[in-house]
Amino acid sequence: MRGYNFSENALVHNKARARWLPRSLFMPHWPQPYLIPRDPDHGDRFENVCFLGDPGQITPEFTSPLWNERLEKELQLHFQSRHADQWHNYSDVDAVIAIREVSSARYFHKPATKLYNAWLAGVPFIGGLDSAYAADGRPGVDYLVASSVEEAFQHLRRLKEDESFRHQLVLRGTESGKAFTREATLQQWKNFVLETLPNLVEQWQKKSVFQRHFFMLTQRLFCFLDRRLYQFANFLLSD
Repeated sequence: MRGYNFSENALVHNKARARWLPRSLFMPHWPQPYLIPRDPDHGDRFENVCFLGDPGQITPEFTSPLWNERLEKELQLHFQSRHADQWHNYSDVDAVIAIREVSSARYFHKPATKLYNAWLAGVPFIGGLDSAYAADGRPGVDYLVASSVEEAFQHLRRLKEDESFRHQLVLRGTESGKAFTREATLQQWKNFVLETLPNLVEQWQKKSVFQRHFFMLTQRLFCFLDRRLYQFANFLLSD
């Protein structure tokens, strides 16, 4: 959902976008339904690195034979891009990579759902420079950031070799993930529907006809600028 306009606000799934888009409210995306966390019996093994999402949402470098061969040879790791029927299953996943492309693009219209899922599953997460990841997480504390294939590889090496660091990353991610469980998200929707929305309706009803027309014109302008600025920002940052 890119945004739903009602009264004076738009609901967006990216907290960074909500910070600079006037009249917007942040609402986190729901986590993956029926999510299966990493199996505790998998223990301290670190073998399986996965991407769980649409194939077009990960940079091609991570699906090439050269990447797989290097992981196998140097770190004894297996990389897998899983099909949609397995996106909920983290039972044997030891690390997640979710890098849309090796660039500095911020993807202001994309949510941080993959990060939430990894936190809730108890799995270390390596993401790109997505604005949503940085807005909800703490780079280097509860998830890792990579802007190149080599940086991602070195993160995996450290996760493989440093169990203490890996455990701390997962522990902090678990704490951060408490704000994005299904129960927490449901509560946010309840607060919006029962408290925020009635207040917005009341404010709207108090506006004069002129104020309503003026609002609609400015709202259309904000939405137009939002689309154009998003396209322009991604063009500059990915150059």
